[in-house]
Amino acid sequence: MKAWLVYSSGQAIVVIDAAALLVIVWATAEACVAVARNVYAHRSNEVLRAIWLRCARWLVAALSLQLAADIVETSVSTGWETATWTPCVPVSTLAMSPPKSDSS
Repeated sequence: MKAWLVYSSGQAIVVIDAAALLVIVWATAEACVAVARNVYAHRSNEVLRAIWLRCARWLVAALSLQLAADIVETSVSTGWETATWTPCVPVSTLAMSPPKSDSS
């Protein structure tokens, strides 16, 4: 039973990390294309700011996926190395999160 849990956790980690990678690649490509279009069109800084905020939201989503993979990895890990690095991910996610606006 434990071997099956370790194997399925390993597969889940790969799938979740692949999803995070796809989100990062998509967000980066989308931001690059949008910035290139808007820089050459001489748009305002507000438009560029909106593009970067959208990219930041996607990157926070990717960090959340990576946190999920790290939690799964920690649950089946037997060494201290994995357990000591896992708390760094939520701290970096909090630091990267855009501030919430009061006007909803």
